[in-house]
Amino acid sequence: MEFYYKFSSILIFGLFALVVGAQLVRLLPLQTMLLVIGLPIVLFALLQLAGVEVKLSGQSFRVAAGIGTFAGFIGGLSGIWGPPTVAYLAALGTNKNDHMN
Repeated sequence: MEFYYKFSSILIFGLFALVVGAQLVRLLPLQTMLLVIGLPIVLFALLQLAGVEVKLSGQSFRVAAGIGTFAGFIGGLSGIWGPPTVAYLAALGTNKNDHMN
């Protein structure tokens, strides 16, 4: 339960953005939706392949809200919200077992 409280801001913002993103699925043209989904995934993959490691010294409400909103929005469109969430947790140095909660 401590995990959910600690990351409540990313979870709450992610939930609301997920609902908004899911509503856009039927409104966006296919090519636009694929671009919105594909660009962040390609960027994440390139950063990982380049060995770029982002480190955050501690939790910030603004960063958590931004990542949660981004992850939720992409998740609403595609059902894939993992890459930004995992990148954020890794940047915080979160225990790998906590990633699975």
